[in-house]
Amino acid sequence: PSTAVVTRELHAGIIGMAKRDWSRQLLQQLAIPEDVLTPEAFSAGWAAHMALRYDELQLMPGAAELVATLQRRGVPMAIATSSDRKQCEAKIAVHAATLREPMGAVVCGDEVPRGKPHPDIFLAAAEKLGVAPERCVVVEDSPYGAQAGVAAGMVAVFVPDARFMDEAALSRVPAEARRVGALSDVASVLDQLTAGATA
Repeated sequence: PSTAVVTRELHAGIIGMAKRDWSRQLLQQLAIPEDVLTPEAFSAGWAAHMALRYDELQLMPGAAELVATLQRRGVPMAIATSSDRKQCEAKIAVHAATLREPMGAVVCGDEVPRGKPHPDIFLAAAEKLGVAPERCVVVEDSPYGAQAGVAAGMVAVFVPDARFMDEAALSRVPAEARRVGALSDVASVLDQLTAGATA
């Protein structure tokens, strides 16, 4: 059997997509026909492999501090992830002390009709929080997520994860998104938005 390699560039092109979408796209890009490997079988194999490494997952630098800051301020928070519920719960469990208690809602990719870049997941999260979309801020590390935030009518703040981004991926970040260099910069963006809303 031949070997197909998922390069950094291919991986950067699917970050933030729901598995039903990224699995199909990768197989097409790797020229693997569905009668050889279905998107469902591919994503299931990938998930099984990744599950063995969940205990190695690290939060993005500044994530714990940002969550703590927003919690102190009483800002409602949600996780809106393209991961399915089973994967999401396993990932959250690794950092439960930081992530589980502060979140008012968790919405997963298998719980909405369309994945990012469509707005469904963020609209569902806003509804669960009881917050109007136009009053929400999306913090995203994927171009498709930033697109989804903008499409939802929310303020999208894009924080690139250098491990997974290349120029082609960065070119997909919508112009309407606010770009910051690190999660430690997000609180100041929120301060600016709050100041503008009360001016």
